[in-house]
Amino acid sequence: SARVDVNGQRRPQAVCPFCKTFAADYAKVVAALAEAGFRKIVLDDDFRMQITSSASFCFCEEHLRFYSEYLDKPVTIEDMRHNLYETEGPNEYRRAWMAGCQAGLESFSRTIRQAADEIDDTVEMMVCAGPTLFGGDGTSIYKIADILRGKEATEFLAQRIALAATKVQLQESQKQQEEKRAEA
Repeated sequence: SARVDVNGQRRPQAVCPFCKTFAADYAKVVAALAEAGFRKIVLDDDFRMQITSSASFCFCEEHLRFYSEYLDKPVTIEDMRHNLYETEGPNEYRRAWMAGCQAGLESFSRTIRQAADEIDDTVEMMVCAGPTLFGGDGTSIYKIADILRGKEATEFLAQRIALAATKVQLQESQKQQEEKRAEA
């Protein structure tokens, strides 16, 4: 099913990762690729919940059920919108929202990994993404990469790039600190 934004608008161009039909269809494609002999499968960087031109996702019926179970009380889209946008600081609704984003992406990742494993558990899968992409989704590139990687894989391009970018950022930060100390 389509994702539903925080304003209640269905966005058919973006499928909710909790959609079992979409996950099953995607898993069939992954299985077909593995069966055809592909050794590496790279998913596009649109493998995410946030960082879109639309309002925040996802508030479909399945996600609202998840938030209600997480919070152990009935939750409406209005409750979520109010507590995400009209209150300050951390709160239980924001934690539920992040947990829902995380659960959706990680569950979808497990479903497609399992499809590859049923054909060949050594097929490597990865996401074309940077280290900050999943921060707004309650998970991390490392967690998604770990779920997708496969039995024989030990390191991923995504992880190498993320680690290299982090190393460069660290080096630049250390250089700036040293320059400030030298000026003082």
